[in-house]
Amino acid sequence: MDDHTDAPSEGPTDAPRDSASDAPSDATAIPLAEPEVTPASPPSARPSKAVSKSKLTVRRATPKDVSAMVDLSRRIYGPANAHSARMIRGQINNFPDGQIVAEYEEKIVGHCATFIISGDVALKPHTWRE
Repeated sequence: MDDHTDAPSEGPTDAPRDSASDAPSDATAIPLAEPEVTPASPPSARPSKAVSKSKLTVRRATPKDVSAMVDLSRRIYGPANAHSARMIRGQINNFPDGQIVAEYEEKIVGHCATFIISGDVALKPHTWRE
């Protein structure tokens, strides 16, 4: 009996599908191991520069990163939709723990900008532009 269904994936333990794996199979998905989670330290105890032996480093953004973050944003979103230096500086100044960069061989190759808003604002119906 085949246990395969066409139901959508339910979670992160499901294997990615491609045209070769969409066909019914007797293979059983092997759940991924849960990542080990360590408690976060207070912002004042966290180093701004991550210590890493690898070529890829993920760390908090600093004001020195603004120019590279603007350049990356322009290359990804185009000049009309890119984040400005003023926007990025404001995010770093207002919520430094929520601004993350990824460096590869000491060059910024990615960034993540987050912000905090109230649940009342976040959960009400809204559009992307709002």
